[in-house]
Amino acid sequence: MEFDCSAYSSRISEIVRLFGQIGWRVSEDGAEYYPLHDDGDPDWQQTKMPEDTLFALIDEKQRADEHIGVILYHASGSGIMLTADNPKEICLGLDIDRKTTASGFTDFSWYLETIAAPLEKAGCILQLIRCEDLIG
Repeated sequence: MEFDCSAYSSRISEIVRLFGQIGWRVSEDGAEYYPLHDDGDPDWQQTKMPEDTLFALIDEKQRADEHIGVILYHASGSGIMLTADNPKEICLGLDIDRKTTASGFTDFSWYLETIAAPLEKAGCILQLIRCEDLIG
């Protein structure tokens, strides 16, 4: 899935903070994220840290023009890999305990109801929503 959240904020950390407010949070075992100065070869790291520290790291990566990545979890157990270079292209990988339809396709309606609708209700006017499923 891809969202354009640029009307909400120019700071990706503020968008990630909003995801937390709508029920998508970092793991209790620690934040999973792309580290600072990863030289264009991001490798997920996991560290227990206060949320403000994670948001400061995201801000620093954005200022350095680095690719941002953070994994967020829903109370249902599903997770998303949120990656972004800028607020116009917030990409969500839906691979962690992915919700599917009876026929095995990604259940985009579930993600739209648990992400897009709450984002809009919280004041994030989405300029774009794009969904695609790779088959086969």
